[in-house]
Amino acid sequence: MWRHQCRYHPDANEIPDNDVDENCDGDLETTWYEDFDEDTYGNSDVSQVAVDAPAGYVANADDCDDEDAN
Repeated sequence: MWRHQCRYHPDANEIPDNDVDENCDGDLETTWYEDFDEDTYGNSDVSQVAVDAPAGYVANADDCDDEDAN
């Protein structure tokens, strides 16, 4: 069972982070933020949109200094 709804068309563009599957492929796209210092807080200036988190990326953009894990 899907946790979201397919509301549009298979050729529709996905809009990340809205919990709607616009293109009806069963996947939700999310914005992921680079976590260079591996403190679990991401850099809002470096992001990727993907279904699953790329290596070295996290779901939040709350890092104030991504070169310092403290």
